[in-house]
Amino acid sequence: MKKIWLIAFIFNSLVLAGGKGFFCFASEAPSDFTDKLLYGGTLKLPFIKAAYYGKSEKNTFGLLGTSQNLLKDFCITTQVGKLSVAGGLSKLNNPVISASSAFSTAQTSVSGIKISLPGSSSFSKPFSYSLQFDFTGTKSKNSSSPFVLKKGVINLVYLQSDSSPFSFADNDSAALSSLFTFSTARKASFSVATTLGLFSYDENVSSSWFSKSPMDNYYCEGKHYCQNVTGSVSVSNFSSSLSAAVYQSPFGSYDWNFGNENKLSVDNLTLSFSQACIPSPLFTSSQKKLSPSYQAKTSVQYNFYSVLDDNDKKSLLLTKVGAAFYFSTQEKENAYKASAGVKSTYKSFSGSLTGAFTFKQEKEEWTFIDAPVFTTGSVQLKVALSEKKIKSSVSGSFSYTPSNQTTIEKASVNLTLPKLENLSVTSSVSFTQKDGETTKRTATASLSGKIIYRKINVGYKLAADFVF
Repeated sequence: MKKIWLIAFIFNSLVLAGGKGFFCFASEAPSDFTDKLLYGGTLKLPFIKAAYYGKSEKNTFGLLGTSQNLLKDFCITTQVGKLSVAGGLSKLNNPVISASSAFSTAQTSVSGIKISLPGSSSFSKPFSYSLQFDFTGTKSKNSSSPFVLKKGVINLVYLQSDSSPFSFADNDSAALSSLFTFSTARKASFSVATTLGLFSYDENVSSSWFSKSPMDNYYCEGKHYCQNVTGSVSVSNFSSSLSAAVYQSPFGSYDWNFGNENKLSVDNLTLSFSQACIPSPLFTSSQKKLSPSYQAKTSVQYNFYSVLDDNDKKSLLLTKVGAAFYFSTQEKENAYKASAGVKSTYKSFSGSLTGAFTFKQEKEEWTFIDAPVFTTGSVQLKVALSEKKIKSSVSGSFSYTPSNQTTIEKASVNLTLPKLENLSVTSSVSFTQKDGETTKRTATASLSGKIIYRKINVGYKLAADFVF
């Protein structure tokens, strides 16, 4: 009975969020504090899920309905609101490979458009509508069949240009994606996905007579066609994916790019290599103007195992070391990033230490004119404890930018109590110094949790940020 009252209290508090949420009853609460307060949560019922978050004058919300568990091999899901859209559409919006940490590996799996209800940072998302069909293939006992369909996913998304609900306009966008996964008689899997659509773009009023890129010329607003296709194969300890995309420019021509990612695992060793090439200027589905470039990323990871106590089977110390190198070249600049790290896990304790350093090299018409220059460096340390009754972590990071003599120090603490309705408390503090003087000090704090009563699931979150 206490859980019912607690659920009702949190739900009504979220409904009253327009009155500053949980602080609406405190008239003496400073307005500058309540303007920085984030509040909201989720409500999950059978076949329905809702999310709402608010901060100051901004808010985000979404609603999901699904037929999951009604039919065995088929599911329909529909969503509406300020949805988060990722997966194949994110890759279509920005097809370049970005630098990552020492423990990242190649993303050889493929996906169509991934849609989810808004989170606590989705205030700027446009209002969207989605319809998704999931189905599983028929299990075939005929091993001689070359391909057996395991699953399929089809997504339809309509993206408004405005964040107001049901405010349709001519400059809205629409996208479609599909994903099919097959298994083979030789225990290999093959997947193919495609994302395509008509995407609107704004008028470009500025133009440059001296620019070599046609994207810098004047063009009026309109819509253009964009599509990417990705295929992946996984055999034993090796997986690889190959992708290609085509983009229609505002002037009617079509430009393309391609990418490739590979991952090989042999015993305790994992090797990854990724690359992407943009041979000509691109105008992406999110109106990004990308110059011709080539990016490559490689990483290596190795696991060490050692038993600290022969009489205790759980006294296994796992240590992972990793290193990654990223390279990007354009007409006027090269970029490099090297990162390395070590992770250790012993029983319920874990810790990690990582570092990354970036360099840039200026060029003129693809010709080197200077040696690489160190631009940024960062180090991060994290220690965590994971038990059944308590989970906690402490982390700290330091970064340095020599060009403007800026340093940033951050520290954060997290405490989670799984037995107490997954209650989680997080706090962090950040200091920024420039030329030896502190220019910015910020702090954040958040409280989140989840309450489950029978088939009712309520999640809540309160957060605030301060400048001191």
